[in-house]
Amino acid sequence: KKINARTPYIIGSMVDLGSLDMVKLGEFSSAPHLSKGEEFTLTVRHEVEYDELTSEVSYDGFIEVAEVGDLIQINDNVELIVASKNSTDVVCEVIKGGQLTSRAPIIVRGKSYSASTNVPTGDLELATSEDVDFVSLSFVEDAASVEQLRSELRDRGCNSGVVAKVETPKALQNIESIVEAADAIMIARGDLGTSIAFEKVPLWQERITKLCRECGKPVLVSTHFLDSMVAYPTPTRAEITDIFEAVRQKADALVLTTETASGRYPYKALNAMHVAAKRMESKAQESAEIDPIAALSMPLDKPFQSVLRVAENIANSASIIANQQLAKAIVVFTQKGLMASLVSRNRPNAPILAFAPTAEAREKLTLVHGVRPFLLEFSDDPEHTIAEAFKVLVSRGWLESGDLVIIVADVLGGRSGAPDSEKRAVFDEVAEGSAEISSSRVRAALRKMSLKATDTVEFKLAHGDTGTISYEEFAEVASNAKQIVHTVQLRYCP
Repeated sequence: KKINARTPYIIGSMVDLGSLDMVKLGEFSSAPHLSKGEEFTLTVRHEVEYDELTSEVSYDGFIEVAEVGDLIQINDNVELIVASKNSTDVVCEVIKGGQLTSRAPIIVRGKSYSASTNVPTGDLELATSEDVDFVSLSFVEDAASVEQLRSELRDRGCNSGVVAKVETPKALQNIESIVEAADAIMIARGDLGTSIAFEKVPLWQERITKLCRECGKPVLVSTHFLDSMVAYPTPTRAEITDIFEAVRQKADALVLTTETASGRYPYKALNAMHVAAKRMESKAQESAEIDPIAALSMPLDKPFQSVLRVAENIANSASIIANQQLAKAIVVFTQKGLMASLVSRNRPNAPILAFAPTAEAREKLTLVHGVRPFLLEFSDDPEHTIAEAFKVLVSRGWLESGDLVIIVADVLGGRSGAPDSEKRAVFDEVAEGSAEISSSRVRAALRKMSLKATDTVEFKLAHGDTGTISYEEFAEVASNAKQIVHTVQLRYCP
């Protein structure tokens, strides 16, 4: 937050919420090293101490989940087969030895503990008190888990986006509804690879990445990109190829985990990923210069929401023109970030320089592919807003005088207001039987009539403490609103 406030750099923040579906080993006074063929017991006896080949587990329901013949993986490096069980103990045979550590995660391959959809209160309080941009939820298996977390966040007055981590077979079964419900998706390949056959992980990565782009949702790919750099200063060629593939699939973000959390070479790992990703992106840009339309691999006739068809077509057009004309940048003005996301969905060659009127909207755009977000107070005069944006971009070194730029912006024109019958019908639809609507819903109601109030009025309604408004108050706002005209403009930087 201090970096965002005091420097030109913008960094999004995310808290990874713990999950009660993550079962762990107990504490070891001296961590054992297991050898192949040894017997190791997982128990829920809750005794004061155990022998070195027995460990308590953090969830009593583990006994109900584990069955004879199940494969159990601990900390990604130890594998056990369940040989027998009783009411308190799961007795296992070690088939792949290794060092155990206290509180190491336990995974029963192909199964979910389904302990609860709740998250630990402490983690949630941290996320809300720090006002982070995103929270990620582990072991999401259906859309209901996402909606429950979103509801808990809203109850605490928090507008953080929800990132659903996909890491179980059940999540794959419900992937379409999860993508629709979440604000972003993280493909957690480490846990996913222990829950399904490892050779299926690349196929699911590609499918989920494509689905997220179709739905206009950011997708993050996580785990094991540069695993060798936990201990060594240079990556393997296979690891660099893995990064190339994720970039080729046009993922929004690549996530380093152990490499930077506890590895010996965190900066070198980050730099290696950056260099490899930039090289692949440069190659993709060369293809875009040869065929600027084919490079936009998203179907232009498949809008992910019909109500956004016009905005989507504007974003598609801006991307095509930018590629054809070799524009220096696409400059987007967006209240909430939607238009910038729609342009990003096409992965145009030019950087997307997005201006938003709030820090919240700006920082959420840090997760969107190709977007560089800026904070700017919007004027009721669009030309003044565009002129101020050019000043910012020139001062930051993004543009020079004479550079060709594609502008994507809404201007107010055409008719003013709407017929009383249309205003009443829209109000009743949004109010759902109530005599009043939340002031934050006025903007959505106006959009149903293709209307927009001035930026000043809409900002006060969306962010002010104005409570609810009646139909009469809504009708007055709608009468003074004007028809939205979506524009794509070709301009040269002054």
